[in-house]
Formats: sequence, C-alpha cells, structure tokens
Amino acid sequence: MQWNSEADAGFSTTAKTWLAPVSDYKSVNVAREEQNKSSLLNYYKTLIQMRKRNTALRAGGFAFIDENNPSVLSFVRKATPFWCR
Repeated sequence: MQWNSEADAGFSTTAKTWLAPVSDYKSVNVAREEQNKSSLLNYYKTLIQMRKRNTALRAGGFAFIDENNPSVLSFVRKATPFWCR
C-alpha cells in the first residue's frame, strides 16, 4: 500500500524492503488522495458512509417495478425488519 510520499511509500521503516514501491508513489498515495475531495478513495468513503446510514442498503430487500421492460432495470429497495430476514 502506498501510504504517503516518504521513503518506501510509508509502508516500512526498515533500511531495505524485499519489494520496491511503485515508481509513482510520490504522487499516487493515500495521503494525497485523502486531500482530493473528488478522489476515488473519498468517493468510496462516501459510499461506505451512505451504506452505514441507510438500513435498506445493508439489510434490505427489493422488488422489481417493471419486469416486462427489457431496456430498463427498475426496482425499489426497502429496509427489511430484522425479524423478517
């Protein structure tokens, strides 16, 4: 994992590692991605937060709305009470 732009991408503090970091670790790393609001890392963090807040995304069921339309996948997702799972 490329954690930051420090030596060995912040992965290790030993004098020599068995595998060198990827050459772009100084510009592509977690520390830099955390600063960029539109980074893929922050996008996934937002999705994880959304899933934690929305019960239907964690423990919900779904029902198709228009099963006869081959061009559109449409469904509604609802939270399912824990006693119905």
